[in-house]
Amino acid sequence: MNKLIDFLHRLGPVTTAVLISLILSIIAIEPLFTPNRDAMYYLEAAKAYQSGGWLAADQVFNWPFLSVLIGKLSAITGLSVEDSGYLLSTVFLGPPVD
Repeated sequence: MNKLIDFLHRLGPVTTAVLISLILSIIAIEPLFTPNRDAMYYLEAAKAYQSGGWLAADQVFNWPFLSVLIGKLSAITGLSVEDSGYLLSTVFLGPPVD
């Protein structure tokens, strides 16, 4: 905790306030992003892959390649399948645009 306080102190009050504001803004708007219907198939297939392997994912969605990547990333990082899906989508396609 002391390292964090020292780091924030070195940033200065304005930069620290901006950083905290950005973090709080992300926390506030994160629940507003809900997956569309197609994304729900990918996420359900990712969960099926985690619990039952490739064939289970294929039964949910007949193109399970992205779902398998989502499932593997979730297992490796500890992120939820939804957050893993957002991360992979951002890496492959760029950030979402309204």
